[in-house]
Amino acid sequence: MIKKILLILFIFSLFRIAFVLMNDNHSYKEKNKKIKGKITNIIKYEEKTIIDVDRKYRVTLYKKANYNLGDYVLLEGVFKTPSNNTVFNLFNYRKYLLSKKIKMISDDVKITVINKKKKIKAEFIFYKLDITVINRYYNNINGF
Repeated sequence: MIKKILLILFIFSLFRIAFVLMNDNHSYKEKNKKIKGKITNIIKYEEKTIIDVDRKYRVTLYKKANYNLGDYVLLEGVFKTPSNNTVFNLFNYRKYLLSKKIKMISDDVKITVINKKKKIKAEFIFYKLDITVINRYYNNINGF
């Protein structure tokens, strides 16, 4: 009787492992996409620029870029969903991005500007003010 139960559990576990391997969660699958959208966030560092498009896609460029908030762009490249944390109870980058409603990321993208933003709306003025205050704060901290 025990041998039959162990055999059934073994067969069940084999089917479960096969199911998990065949239905891999798509966290590491890459998709080649063309996306048209509006730039909703830009973070500029000395060596890289991070651009959010339509609050769904995040692009990391390892160079200085001359894009503005509100520009309409065409993104062509490989996008992937970010991976979960690999160590239990540590920072989960995927959940962090999902809290910001960003679903896919990329660092290998060709960006073409479709339409430049001409008028500055109030939200962009407040954004630029926030960035200026944050940059001054961090410059004062790093100065000490």
